[in-house]
Amino acid sequence: MFGPETLAFLDRFHADFAFIGAGGFTPEEVTDADDSAAWIKRRMIARAERSVLIADHEKAGRTQFAHVCAISDLDDIVTDAALPPHFAEGLAGANVSIHVAEQGPAGLAA
Repeated sequence: MFGPETLAFLDRFHADFAFIGAGGFTPEEVTDADDSAAWIKRRMIARAERSVLIADHEKAGRTQFAHVCAISDLDDIVTDAALPPHFAEGLAGANVSIHVAEQGPAGLAA
């Protein structure tokens, strides 16, 4: 659900963690293809103690239509493979922890 009613609903709650996905991320920002979804993600980040981006490594370096947040608004990034060294260095200045999910027996992130 999207829209003003959803944003007002979210304002009634506080979360320990906000886990968000995105269409792309750079060392500067997180972006998404859907502007309505970006509004919801921004509100969840604002209402949470910690914000975690979960995105596969292929989204690194992609920029999509709608700005979600500055990369520095996140606490952690969880991805499925190591990011290129120059990319990880760019994220280091934002004080974001990068976590690579371990691969399970089927080759999927566990």
